[in-house]
Amino acid sequence: MVGQAKRKKISHRLMLETEERCIYCAAPPDTIEHMPPLVLFLKRQRPKGLEFAACKECNNGTKGADAVAALFSRVSHADRDPYWENGDGVTLRHTVDRDAPGVRDEVFDEGKAATRWMKGDAGVLVPKTVVHADGPLVKAYLDVFSAKLGMALYREHVGKPLALEGGVQTIWYMNSGLSEKIALAHLSILPIDGSLKQGSFTARDQFAYRYNCDEKSIFAALVGLNSNFHIFLIASSTPEKFMLPLSMPEIATTTNFLRPSQLVEHLASKAAAVGRLR
Repeated sequence: MVGQAKRKKISHRLMLETEERCIYCAAPPDTIEHMPPLVLFLKRQRPKGLEFAACKECNNGTKGADAVAALFSRVSHADRDPYWENGDGVTLRHTVDRDAPGVRDEVFDEGKAATRWMKGDAGVLVPKTVVHADGPLVKAYLDVFSAKLGMALYREHVGKPLALEGGVQTIWYMNSGLSEKIALAHLSILPIDGSLKQGSFTARDQFAYRYNCDEKSIFAALVGLNSNFHIFLIASSTPEKFMLPLSMPEIATTTNFLRPSQLVEHLASKAAAVGRLR
């Protein structure tokens, strides 16, 4: 009888042999990408599925984006969050510092933090520290992660990688930034539920999405990560046909549009620009 680890190894080898290119660029694949990544899940316990062939440059070159997305999926507006008091939280902070240097300094800059009186769990006003994750590094990492997720889900539901001339438009929301009005507007065109499930092991509380897809050239979804970070995305191999990137006049948050082969370069250019400003 073939063991689970051996079956997984065989499955990954076949994936690398049969995929013509990386899901994120034109290069031949030589690694396996998990999207969403292991770092996003508690104790790295992730149901099987949504595994893709990727090249080493894209996989390793964008791991900082994975860590930053995992960080913000865990930043809660709750009064107390025990996650940061255990080993997982400490490990994640170290991972962000290693793979996305400068991000925590940018976000938790004392000059940007402010104290506001906000309702706590009991409904009573309490002082809370509010930080604004609007710096160039944070935006670059979260834009790239969102585009990665769009390309991965497109591959999963369309059955082939996003065309090199295609692209992904994304917009992300932190904590309660996704209003009920905007959420309902997104969900009204997204009828199908998606997540990860392996037998009785599910992870809907950590990763879930609603989507729509023509199974040919366009995929749209609203993704929730740990209930604190949401991404609306539209991926298409023929973006001009669907007039992408779309104008979203009622949405104040800046949207982003990235094509395959642009992810690593986008991060490198933003990091270099920030370095020149310091």
